[in-house]
Amino acid sequence: MEKTMRVTGKGKLPVKPDMIRLLLDTGKVCATYEEALRQSSIQTED
Repeated sequence: MEKTMRVTGKGKLPVKPDMIRLLLDTGKVCATYEEALRQSSIQTED
């Protein structure tokens, strides 16, 4: 007979990550560089 121990629950690990990977795939055409920069800034705000 095979013995099995199952543990379930929730936990938190309050540790800051040492690396973050952010992948974005977006596109837009703007008339000026300034407008493109402004739009990029707006779309990536949290």
